[in-house]
Amino acid sequence: MTDKFKQARPVTCLVAEEGSEANSSDHAFVIPEALLKKADAALLQKKELLERKRNPRRGDCTYFLNRMKQFHALKARARSYIEDTKWLKQEWRYVQAHPVEPFSEEAKTTGLLHSEAAKVHEALANDVLTKYYGLSLMTVLKTKSGSSFVKFSDIAGGIPREMMVNDSIIDMSIKMIADSVKGCVALSSLMIWPSALK
Repeated sequence: MTDKFKQARPVTCLVAEEGSEANSSDHAFVIPEALLKKADAALLQKKELLERKRNPRRGDCTYFLNRMKQFHALKARARSYIEDTKWLKQEWRYVQAHPVEPFSEEAKTTGLLHSEAAKVHEALANDVLTKYYGLSLMTVLKTKSGSSFVKFSDIAGGIPREMMVNDSIIDMSIKMIADSVKGCVALSSLMIWPSALK
């Protein structure tokens, strides 16, 4: 084989899909002997790739690494879930909560004494606990209109203790409020900020 272009070009192997006609992928030509080694190597490589796709567990350490990453991510979420339930079970009489106006209006604690507000907070915490105990981490929660959803695993571990609420929770809350108010339109907090009019 003297043609440098043919020598430099890698040989690839295409496999016909199941059910396709053999005549559509077969061609009547003879492969030069010099190309047979490249073709054999390409066929062997394609065969090994197909074998790995069919049986990824045998000899493929990336499969195991990905499974271990998934396991540890799920384990971290489960720990966060447990921390959330512990936080929700706390004695609410001893929590010094500073009222935040929009939340105190929603929770109906505006103008209440600390002892009365603590009872309301405890009732809300118990309500959240019943939801926590009734859902699996893979549950998908949707708004009433069905326009938005969030996985419970994104919420679990997101109840603020000494941290801020994550974007998934804020976005879902805004969308639920927008769904409940007639004629309300809300911009997603996860979207790009709209550009100014020119």
